Amino acid sequence: MWSSARAPSWSASRRSGLRKQYRSGEFCDSFASGTQRSSRRMSSGDNSRAMMGDLSSIEGVWQSRGYGWVFDIQPDGYRRWNVTERTADVADHGVASDFLIGFDRIDRSSPDELSFCVYEEITRYHFTRLSGLPTICLGGGTPATQDPEENFRAFWQQFADHYAFFSQKGVNWQEIHDAQVDRIGPGMSADRLLDVFAEMITPLEDAHVAVVAEERVLKVSKSATLRAFLEREIRIDPYWENRNECNRRICALYDREFLGGAGTKACNDHLLWGEIQPGIGYLAVLGEFGFSDSDFTRRSNDLPRGRRESAEFLHAELAALEPALDRAIGDLSDCRAILVDARINNGGFDVAALAVAGRFADKRRLAFSKAAWNGWSFEPRQEIDVAPAGPRQFTKPTMLLTSALTPSAGEILVLGMMALPHVTRVGESTLGILSDNLYKTLPNGWELSISNELYLAPDGSFYEGCGIPPDVEVPVFGEPDLAKGLRSSLDRAVKIAEAASSA
Repeated sequence: MWSSARAPSWSASRRSGLRKQYRSGEFCDSFASGTQRSSRRMSSGDNSRAMMGDLSSIEGVWQSRGYGWVFDIQPDGYRRWNVTERTADVADHGVASDFLIGFDRIDRSSPDELSFCVYEEITRYHFTRLSGLPTICLGGGTPATQDPEENFRAFWQQFADHYAFFSQKGVNWQEIHDAQVDRIGPGMSADRLLDVFAEMITPLEDAHVAVVAEERVLKVSKSATLRAFLEREIRIDPYWENRNECNRRICALYDREFLGGAGTKACNDHLLWGEIQPGIGYLAVLGEFGFSDSDFTRRSNDLPRGRRESAEFLHAELAALEPALDRAIGDLSDCRAILVDARINNGGFDVAALAVAGRFADKRRLAFSKAAWNGWSFEPRQEIDVAPAGPRQFTKPTMLLTSALTPSAGEILVLGMMALPHVTRVGESTLGILSDNLYKTLPNGWELSISNELYLAPDGSFYEGCGIPPDVEVPVFGEPDLAKGLRSSLDRAVKIAEAASSA
């Protein structure tokens, strides 16, 4: 980990970076977690020119390994294409400075190999040089069309190319295609086409799979009933469209029920901490984004799509989160044990999840590995560490509370914490949607979200679909009253913490 003397405080500890990088058939230890954003790595070409806004040293057409991207990089700007054998569209574009803000840790391992990371995030994307743009991209790519048959073919192809878990879910995607294709015709309405798509994705039971069609959103999740219960209890519907108000009400409930109204709130009520009883601390983490003090953040119900916008958003998020976490750990440092509550969590940025886990890390440890699906196999794994973060870390007994409403980046928090020997997981299994969202667009403008990444614990355990189980299973939402169920499982965690801290 970089010390504060070697990097500005806002970046010194926020990355739990790539422990090893796959490059040219072997692993190498090229990119440490604390690499400063101001010193992007480029192993060939003139780095200073790139830093001044010139991309000539990485100029070319680059095809990703997995993800279905083709980058057309010119000295003064770039375009990122989504490409399949049937479709091509420009997903993102910008001038050179947009690229250098949106991406970092750029590396040229050979003239025909390129890799980089999204700004501040943990995943390294690998690319191979192409001689030119694919033919389907020429002339501006696939024309926009409302034609149901074209959109059906594009929808099926995107999932065929990128969805990573058909085998695990026992779903034959070709059979689903064959069962639906005869229902698609030129006179079909958009609503009816969307109904067909809903039938096709329902067997996946994957909350990271979605179709966004203007005002209508298709999502299939095994936590839907539980989410509806939560909406009724806090009197907000739908939850996701009112995320910040939901968090405010949940945070207020936690403060009232667990801390007697004496807790400290921060980051738009996404963090809450205090002593639940003398010597036993409590830290609630209600999500991994939504921390910064801006109207845009408070209005946001999802992460930005554009790379520059996402980079600027994440920078502000971590700048707000890091000092709040440091304050929380400082306030609770004298406690004998801490309960970290992630039972109701919105997900967000993986790097934010690891920033939380880093406040409990005793030393650098492997947290998990991840790999992208390329249509026929998984790419080589990248290993991701959790490392000590902030001026002090809490390494005494720690209880991590989880439930089926611990999804996505909340589960990355769980992976980071479960690598630490003093952490005990209490509650219910998490939701089981660890993969990042891979976004694609259909010719009619509808947006798809697809799960395309495999996450593995250090022992090789795989939790996509089934969720990460607790060490001690305690029902969280077994009571008809939300507060009563939350309190019951919390009391059990307190007893475990008391026993562990007195041992």
